[in-house]
Amino acid sequence: MYVNHGSGQEGILFWGLTPYNTNAQINNYKTTFGVTNPCAGLEGGGPAAVDIVSAGQGSFGYPSYCVICPDRTLYFDVCFPPTEDCFDQYFNMCMPLLSIEPSIRNVPAQEGVTTFEVSSTSEWTVSENVSWLSVTLLGGSGNKTMKVNYETNITGFTRSGSISVTVSGSAQTQVVTVSQVSHPNHMISLSEGWNGLSSYLMPALDDIVEVFDPVSGKFVIASTLSGIYYPSGALNTIVDWESQSAYQVKMNAPTVFRIFGAHEANKTLNLSAGWNIMPVICNYPLDAASILGSLDLELAKEIAGTGIFWPEMDINTIGDLEPGKAYLIYINSDGSITFPSNSE
Repeated sequence: MYVNHGSGQEGILFWGLTPYNTNAQINNYKTTFGVTNPCAGLEGGGPAAVDIVSAGQGSFGYPSYCVICPDRTLYFDVCFPPTEDCFDQYFNMCMPLLSIEPSIRNVPAQEGVTTFEVSSTSEWTVSENVSWLSVTLLGGSGNKTMKVNYETNITGFTRSGSISVTVSGSAQTQVVTVSQVSHPNHMISLSEGWNGLSSYLMPALDDIVEVFDPVSGKFVIASTLSGIYYPSGALNTIVDWESQSAYQVKMNAPTVFRIFGAHEANKTLNLSAGWNIMPVICNYPLDAASILGSLDLELAKEIAGTGIFWPEMDINTIGDLEPGKAYLIYINSDGSITFPSNSE
C-alpha cells in the first residue's frame, strides 16, 4: 500500500511492507495526521521500490515504513510509532534542492549590479522587499545567475534589502540580503540672503536641479562667474554640479543643505588671472594665509560677510577658510592651490 502525504508534499509516499502494516494502521495514520490520496500498484515508482526490497534490503520493526521521494530515493525503517515529527525530517530531505550563494552581498553606495548563484532541482520564483533593489530575473529553473540592480544610497545610513527565492508549488524559500553603505554627507548651514557654497564632496546625483531639490522651497538662485540656475525664471545654464564647483547662492530663509557623494578626487585647483570663485576642497578649516600664500594674490573676500584677506595691506579678517563656503579671490597671474587630504 502506498499513501501520498498531503500539505503540498506531492509524490512523497509512505510504504508499509511487513505483514503488520495493516490497512487499519494506515487508515489510522491518515486520520491522525491528515494524510490524503491513497494509491497503489504502479504509482510513484512502486515496482522499483518492490524490486529493491525483494533483492534483500527489507525493512524491519513493528510497524516498519519506507519513504519514497519523487526522485525514487528510498529511506528504510523510518520510525515507530509513525508520528508527525518523525516524518517531517524526511519531507525536508525529499523537497526540491534550493541553495543560493552567497547569503549576503555588501555593495558600495553608488548604483550598480551584484549577483547571486541559484542552484535548484526545480522551478523557482523571486520577490524583493524594497524599491531600491531590482532583480532582472524573476524566476527560473535549475541553476542560474541572479543579477540584482541597486540604486545609489544617499540616505545617510547603511540599508539592507531582502530577496526571497521560493521553489514553485512549495513553501521552501531561501532569503538573501543586499547590504549597502551610504555615501558620506556634508551638512552646510545656509543663511537667508546670499551665501558662498562649495563642498569637499562630489554629489552622487550631480544634476543641479536634483542637488537643490531638497531645499527647493527656500532656494532662489545659484550662480558662477559664467552660469546661472534660476528656477523661477526657468534659467539653467549650469546644468550639473561639476568637480571643484563653487557658487554664489541666495536663499529666502535659513536652512541646512546636505550633499551626499564621494570625496573630491582632484585636490589641485587651477585658477586664472582675475576674479575666481574658490571652493574649499577640504573637510576642516584651513588658514587662509597659508593656503593662499603660493598665489600672486591681490584680494580674497567672503561672498557673504565682511571678512577679507589683503596681503599688500597686511589685512586678514577672514582667518580660516571654512568647509562648505566659497570665496571670491582676485589674482594677478594664473596659479594653483593643492588642498590637503581630508581628515578621517
